[in-house]
Amino acid sequence: MVLEAVLTAYAEGTSISVLDLILRKEIASQATLHSILKNLIEKKLIKSEASKEDGRRKHVTPAKQGLAWLDDCTELLCSASRK
Repeated sequence: MVLEAVLTAYAEGTSISVLDLILRKEIASQATLHSILKNLIEKKLIKSEASKEDGRRKHVTPAKQGLAWLDDCTELLCSASRK
């Protein structure tokens, strides 16, 4: 759900912060969410950057590998729907 939220925000042209993800309580608790974010960053699916306006906030964006994963999923779904 975290990766989906990040990819959706990216597709809509908006930014999503770690705080935005924490406030979505349906995803996970704060501690679990930080662990999930850490794992996604280690797998190079997302990246976090400090906000230019407020250095205390971190914005999360998909990494190159995360976008490639989305393309792969899209191709698989398209090919499956053709059959």
